[in-house]
Amino acid sequence: MGETFQDSVTNLSVTQHVNRGESPDKAQVTIEESGLLDDSVYAEKTVFTMSYQDDKWQIVSQVKTQQCRPERGHQDFSEKPCN
Repeated sequence: MGETFQDSVTNLSVTQHVNRGESPDKAQVTIEESGLLDDSVYAEKTVFTMSYQDDKWQIVSQVKTQQCRPERGHQDFSEKPCN
């Protein structure tokens, strides 16, 4: 996940959505961590968009956003850093 990933978080959520039930060729995987031990960042969300090509899943894009603690910046998930 990255250098900010912590082994023990208060909440961890992983969701997956595919474009069809049988033989999907597109997927979106979202990993959300909240309750982070950080004075500015409350939660981080990473969204992977994937495509099945040449008999393997490939990451098409990866977007990382964060949610700030109250009075430390934006309360919605955003790519902007917290204060």
